[in-house]
Amino acid sequence: MAISITTVTGIEWYVNKGEVAGEEALNPTPDPNSATGFVNPTEFQWEDATARLIEGPEQLVDFYIQGRAYIDTRTIITDDVTGGVVSDSVARTYPAYVVTEMTLNSDHPADWTDPNNPVKPKQQCGPVLYKQNDLPEGGIAMNGGGYTRVGLSPTNSRTSGFVLTKANLPDFSPNIETFLVDLETGRGYIWVDSRPGAVEYNGSEWTNTGLAKNPDDINTDALDSIDDLPEDAENGTWQLVNNGVYGTVYEKRDDGWFNIGPLQAGGTFPFNMPQPTQVYIGGYIYSLVFDRSDFYYVPRLSGGYQSTYEGEISITETGWFPDQPHDAERNIYPMDSVTKVKPDGRENVTITYTCILRTSVASGACTVIQDVYQPTYDWGDLIQQLLDKTYFAHGIYH
Repeated sequence: MAISITTVTGIEWYVNKGEVAGEEALNPTPDPNSATGFVNPTEFQWEDATARLIEGPEQLVDFYIQGRAYIDTRTIITDDVTGGVVSDSVARTYPAYVVTEMTLNSDHPADWTDPNNPVKPKQQCGPVLYKQNDLPEGGIAMNGGGYTRVGLSPTNSRTSGFVLTKANLPDFSPNIETFLVDLETGRGYIWVDSRPGAVEYNGSEWTNTGLAKNPDDINTDALDSIDDLPEDAENGTWQLVNNGVYGTVYEKRDDGWFNIGPLQAGGTFPFNMPQPTQVYIGGYIYSLVFDRSDFYYVPRLSGGYQSTYEGEISITETGWFPDQPHDAERNIYPMDSVTKVKPDGRENVTITYTCILRTSVASGACTVIQDVYQPTYDWGDLIQQLLDKTYFAHGIYH
């Protein structure tokens, strides 16, 4: 008997909430050297998503891609006399490997990364992407069969907010993805359910995610008004302001002070509004995906109450129309007015993602497409809903 052994290495892909797409789905290519009998698929499609204009993006979780290195060993045994094949088999094994690169990027030009806001997750074309580009020197060692993941997972789709100190972390979580920043230390905490390493405060379990902001750049002594924000503050400074409704965190940038979210805790300030009020989650930003649209609004309490007011604001800058704070009984609204509503005429936009995984055993790439659809709005009703959340529509001017 004669034995012939050949080996082939590759990357095995798994796309959660996705399926094989393209020609590979219809006519998989035979491959006698593969343990599956076919060429491993590299083209996939995620489930459809929807872009929204209000209430933030539709929350997307568990849209991720996994890859792992494999070795296919083909063993052919032939008869020495007849030359006929006695057996032909392929076995797949998963060796230990080192990840040297894993990236996920889209073909869409919009990139909502905000380097000035360390608690705002990476958003590329709308969705928050968990990326493993910045690997430690020497890479990450993986056990045999272990997957390396990139994309959206539950712990990377977060509701962001601020607490004065870690003692103000609430004894409940609005959802399992809640992410709060301790203004006293600048450390971020994420809600967990009995996860190893959890830290318990006030009867709830929180995991410390590390330093989100240099504490030296945070000033937790609340000012009485945004008019008191100092013009000579250094870029990156965080300042708490008590505006009479709830505490708000502002960050100094080149063009002035930027509102980066409400304080999510009690203490010495009157916090009367529903929480949470500012959301950064995995989802598609309408104005970035449907970029032929045009939507503008006037910020709340503009004019004399807002020293940085420079006119109407495009939701391309803010992501969506604000809906908080809103308490109609006390005449509190999230906007002064809505000035322009022009939707994009396309029914959907297709986004293509490319994932690259390089390891010490093998390297490979796959593509994943996702169709993002228009929201099913009655545009007339939507305009009325937006106007109902404005001061000027209720005859309140300032």
